[in-house]
Amino acid sequence: MLAATLFLLAGSALAAPQFGKRAVQTIQVAPGGKLEFSPQAIFAETGDEINFVFKQGNFSVFQSSFAAPCTPLDGGFKSGFQFVDEGTADDQLPVVKYTVTDPKDKALWFYGRQGGGAPSTCKQGMLFAINCPSTGQNTFENFVRKATGADGSGTPSPSDEDVITVLGPEPTYAGITIPPYTSPEIRTDVITLASSTWTTTYSSYPGSPTPVPNSENGDVIQVLVGTGNNPTFEPSYVEARPRDSLEFVFKGGNYSIIQSSFAAPCSDYHTAAGEPGINSGYFPGSNDNSPTYRVKVNNTTPLYFYSGQSKACGQGMVFAVNTDEKGGRSSQAFQSLAKQVNGTDGGNTPDEPGSASRASVAGVFAVSGIAVIASLLL
Repeated sequence: MLAATLFLLAGSALAAPQFGKRAVQTIQVAPGGKLEFSPQAIFAETGDEINFVFKQGNFSVFQSSFAAPCTPLDGGFKSGFQFVDEGTADDQLPVVKYTVTDPKDKALWFYGRQGGGAPSTCKQGMLFAINCPSTGQNTFENFVRKATGADGSGTPSPSDEDVITVLGPEPTYAGITIPPYTSPEIRTDVITLASSTWTTTYSSYPGSPTPVPNSENGDVIQVLVGTGNNPTFEPSYVEARPRDSLEFVFKGGNYSIIQSSFAAPCSDYHTAAGEPGINSGYFPGSNDNSPTYRVKVNNTTPLYFYSGQSKACGQGMVFAVNTDEKGGRSSQAFQSLAKQVNGTDGGNTPDEPGSASRASVAGVFAVSGIAVIASLLL
């Protein structure tokens, strides 16, 4: 990603200045699922309108600073996560507008983030700038180097995305001992796939699969939900590589897919910035009518899900991705904890379908059509 970014810089990534008039400029976010903006840097006048067009997945745009490329700027621009199905028509793509209010001699810095609690896309070079100088210290090239750790420090820029809002480090939860949380190892690898080669920085957890995608478009991994009206995911655990898609097929009952965490299996996940994780909303399914919901996987971070139907989670209706099956936080341990904390013997019960709190979250994921794709963060 860094090499590609620097190549674009050498080829004059900065769009031509629009001085002398107020302009509307379009910036594509994650075109083709790539972790980048297009263009990556522009010039703009005070009052110009910047349209961020979200092309695919589950991305957001945050304003940051040159000093801290991967940390939101206090009071800065924040687009919110935009969920885009792979098949969404161009005229239906979400657009978030940003108006330049600063003078043209002030550089403005931004980065992209994906939803779901996965490692930072910013550290992989998903960056954007307005009015950055072409010479001196604060160039776009140095902004990228600082974010990715290619500035000689060897360490990517700190990010609030590294703060995982789960109870993993806590020794107990609801009186139950939780297997200890193991911090990931930050790695930088050169990935080769067919004729493409790129550099990726990612968090490698114990038991993580290889970060090399199976194919250019990834595999589709099918998971059956509620077969025979039973509170089950089949299978209840999968290994997924970047670019793979999880296709949840609702076969019975009225179930949902909600992201959680290991130590709080039946509670909704939120990022450190308070953004909600994946929530499909409820889908009634049957053998004759089996709606699907897709989640795009962009990294090897362990992911945890449960169904929000009353008492289903406490009965063990949970699903895990890329967990360490040889360690204390295996998929079986996750299911066992769900039963202990939220079982019929007196644990917390998720909201019933249609309740105000559940509807407000599910509404965020209201994308046209039944087959939805949400993209988990890198």
